[in-house]
Amino acid sequence: MNTFDYAILLGSGVFVLLGVYWGLIRQLLSLIGLVVGIAMAGRYGPEVAAWLSSFITDPLVAGVLGFVGVLLLVSSLASLLASVLRMFVGLLFLGWLDHLLGGVLGLIQAILAAAIIVVAMVAFPLPTWSNAIEGSLLAENLLRIGALFQVFLPFAMPSLAYHVGF
Repeated sequence: MNTFDYAILLGSGVFVLLGVYWGLIRQLLSLIGLVVGIAMAGRYGPEVAAWLSSFITDPLVAGVLGFVGVLLLVSSLASLLASVLRMFVGLLFLGWLDHLLGGVLGLIQAILAAAIIVVAMVAFPLPTWSNAIEGSLLAENLLRIGALFQVFLPFAMPSLAYHVGF
């Protein structure tokens, strides 16, 4: 295991703890927001990158920022909606089960987020990223999970197909 693997595990732990804290409703909407955010970022990220290229000369950086920007915007809106909905609905009747299920969804969300990060690192290769992925025990499995989203990530197809073996 390398530093990248430990960072993924630490991040996953944070996702699980936040899931336990937030509970089922907020985590469910956050997970939906992440999946929709991935789809929207795959669709609109290149358009945002084209707009950013008037400010940023490196197309690789513009591409990454375009994708991440759309993903964060959609995920943040879903999280905001989840917080508002939780205030009105709440799952008080579930008690500890609400928090336990939130933790499970937090773990699922962490895996999906890590998979998309690894896919982006493969799609927009930098030497540092390549070294981190090559020495990682988790990256190969995360790439396989990320391949499930290939229809939403057209920018990643050539690199992802090469690394996953399609």
